[in-house]
Amino acid sequence: MGKSTNALLTAKINNQIAKVLYSPVHLRAENQAIPEAKRVLSGYLGASEVNIIINQRNRSAFNLAQEKVGIIERKEVDNIYTRYGQAMEPIIINDVEKLGYQFMTEKKRCHVYKLSGVVDGIDHRQQIILEVKTFTHQPDMESYINQIHVYFHIWGYDKAMLALYQRNDIFDANNTELYNITRDSVRLSMILDKVSEFWRKCEILKTDRQMKKKQFDALEV
Repeated sequence: MGKSTNALLTAKINNQIAKVLYSPVHLRAENQAIPEAKRVLSGYLGASEVNIIINQRNRSAFNLAQEKVGIIERKEVDNIYTRYGQAMEPIIINDVEKLGYQFMTEKKRCHVYKLSGVVDGIDHRQQIILEVKTFTHQPDMESYINQIHVYFHIWGYDKAMLALYQRNDIFDANNTELYNITRDSVRLSMILDKVSEFWRKCEILKTDRQMKKKQFDALEV
């Protein structure tokens, strides 16, 4: 592929990203619903939501529990950062597939722990999961690895690839960093214990809907 062809391809990709990020439709509908394939049922914990009950960095477990039991309405997140990730995801997946993988998006649930996951990519032939993350400053590796371990539990696989891409205005395939992640039984056990504890607290919250955050956090279950 010649230099001019490369330049045209890069411009085309960047133009497509710009359409997704800055389209008037998105600006008029900041809370636009995400596609059905990406939805997480209220009676299940999404793989990314598990980090809320583990580190409570951006939201509290209490706030999430209120959503799950129907006390408050679930709000979809749709902003320039999530749209950037949605635009970049297929481009990055296509690039990783050049290493010999054939990825497909797939949704699956674990009814025992009431977990739900939508993997960015899964290659059943090679039994590997792909998770794509775009970030601005510092990647949250712990959260990403926790999320991947939820996928390990749901799909029963032991290996995954984490593709990290730092957000910028010009797409560059060389910017993608790949990390191999393998199942850690201790980490997974911790996650499942936290999930079980969360659902038990939710059952108590159902019967005491006036409960405050401090009371919820102090519950011993």
